[in-house]
Amino acid sequence: MADAVLNQKEGGKFLALNLSLQSYFGPSCRIEVEGCRARAEKTRDGETVFKMETELSEQAVRLFAEKVAALGVFSWECHYIQCCMLDGTSWTLELIFGGERVWSTGTNGYPQKWPEFIGLLTELLGLEKDFCQTMT
Repeated sequence: MADAVLNQKEGGKFLALNLSLQSYFGPSCRIEVEGCRARAEKTRDGETVFKMETELSEQAVRLFAEKVAALGVFSWECHYIQCCMLDGTSWTLELIFGGERVWSTGTNGYPQKWPEFIGLLTELLGLEKDFCQTMT
């Protein structure tokens, strides 16, 4: 994401989010949010099974960012891994809000507040709660 997303916009804070989850056995998903525009896509075996774009309210974006910050997402480590497990799921998250930024990845391992973060994200976009579930 460009450094321009770090700029303040009309006194408010600009949100940029890029989340990608890939699964060896199941579907993969990608979610992008830039300001108030959001896109989500889910694929299975290389075929798109769901795709959407939506416009979010500034209030919803601001509330999401505040809740994410309260979860400690901006303090997540760079990489989470669960050793001794082959195949499975890998993920990458880049999140920018105001002056805060996190880039984190994982291979079959997740931060402690991962389920809460995914719940907030799917709620923001109006997606089904299991949208980011990649293992079948």
